[in-house]
Amino acid sequence: MEDRRSTPKLRLVIVDDHSPVRRNLRQLIELRETYEIVGEGSNGLEAIELVEAVRPDLVLMDINMPVMTGIEATEAIKIAHPETKILALTALGDMSNISSMVKAGAEGYLLKGGRADELMDSLDAVARGKVALGEQVAIGAIREYADLEARYLQAQKMEAVGRLAGGIAHDFNNVLAIIDNYARFIADDLPEGDPKRHDLSEILGASERAGQLVRQLLAFSRKEVTHPEVLDLNQRMSDLQSMLAPVIGEDIRLQTILADDLWTIEIDPSRLDQVIMNLVVNARDAMPNGGDIWITTANVMVAADEATVDPDMQPGDYVCLTVLDDGTGIPPEVVDQIFEPFFTTKPKEWGTGLGLSTVFGIVKQAHGCIVVDSAIDEGTRFRIFLPRATHAARKGVLTPPTTLDFDLPEGVALVVEDDEPLCRLVERILSRNGYTVLSASNGEEALDFLRRHGLEIDILITDIVMPRMSGKDLAARVTRLQPYVKVVYMSGHSEKIVEQHGLSSNEAYLSKPFDEHDLLRSIAAVMLPTEARASG
Repeated sequence: MEDRRSTPKLRLVIVDDHSPVRRNLRQLIELRETYEIVGEGSNGLEAIELVEAVRPDLVLMDINMPVMTGIEATEAIKIAHPETKILALTALGDMSNISSMVKAGAEGYLLKGGRADELMDSLDAVARGKVALGEQVAIGAIREYADLEARYLQAQKMEAVGRLAGGIAHDFNNVLAIIDNYARFIADDLPEGDPKRHDLSEILGASERAGQLVRQLLAFSRKEVTHPEVLDLNQRMSDLQSMLAPVIGEDIRLQTILADDLWTIEIDPSRLDQVIMNLVVNARDAMPNGGDIWITTANVMVAADEATVDPDMQPGDYVCLTVLDDGTGIPPEVVDQIFEPFFTTKPKEWGTGLGLSTVFGIVKQAHGCIVVDSAIDEGTRFRIFLPRATHAARKGVLTPPTTLDFDLPEGVALVVEDDEPLCRLVERILSRNGYTVLSASNGEEALDFLRRHGLEIDILITDIVMPRMSGKDLAARVTRLQPYVKVVYMSGHSEKIVEQHGLSSNEAYLSKPFDEHDLLRSIAAVMLPTEARASG
């Protein structure tokens, strides 16, 4: 057993807003003759002043105090005197406040009212750089709680940003459809050689670039329609290598280590390519003077106690894709922001700040998670965990595209769309292709129109997600009135939301934004299914 009498006394400051508590602590500590109490304070501000004046080895400090809390005082003390040890003191078993104190820099915590030997053991442990226990809870567990809390808050933040980005992108898709199609209408009416055709070409080019940004935002928000397939990641990686070589340049070496007997994963193959390409480009940009990029694959079995690296991760079997570089690294103060849309540490002319946010969205939509480790001048490692595929890929609800090389029959179309400018656009496309067009802004208005006028229609073109009545419910009621009506559904929402509204894979679905040919092909698939299949 250690002989405490041979150990030099350590200088101690006690800080608590209740004088009886300070007096009791002093009496308990002085009984052991191990510490020299060099000061007492009643709030965090006094704690800072005492540390500055007497430079103690250790501060025993309450968390909740007037004027300034122990959390605020700990942050200030650790900045000015990081060598000073701090043991948090609390009458409450409040894990949130305790974890905040630990994040601020405290080396341990102790509950008030405990035994004298517990107090002294905790003081000794903290003073000598060991783990302090409070009610048998190790400081490591508190730090883990603090880390989990931080990750949870970050996940909440990313979810909120995703909802905002998805909402903006969905609405902007409608605007882009209008810009793109009306520009094409004007171009169709202009003769070859008209200088205005060049202006329209610029408009259409800008619309396409804006559409790409919208698709990236939708990917981040996990609202982009995807078509998952069961894939062999190793095979996909091998197919991509020839495309990656010219992207990274001659001064960077791409090296791969692909695991044998790799499990299959379920993901949209084009989205997987986008993930790999974006991570490789990001690694390349971090190595302006050249270097190595390593890409590895591995089967990983994640246990319950290992699934804490991401709030969304569940225990189970995963395929891990790792992209590692030996570049400049990511500053620790911005690591938590790198997946946010439009955040970038690169010069403005180098990109949009959507590359990593797109990767984040694609991985999350595939029910995976992404973990980043980085150190300045030592490189960055991205690890992507994708669940092992356990079944065949789900079929998407999109109608297979057809080639329209025949004339559609004339008929009567009812268009139901709550976005008025987009509704007018669909009317325009149908009218110029021989249809008589009726329109309504919601399902109730459409049904009322049909009942009052007794008109027979040939095709219903309806948005799926609308207020008061969904497109699916509207179609069911219309087909009860007129059983032979054909239906085309429209939506700018994700495939998941579309499926939630009961749409099956054999029903015609048109994803926004769309152009004239997209709309006509969808109509052809239901109005002339035999001809559409023959020409597809």
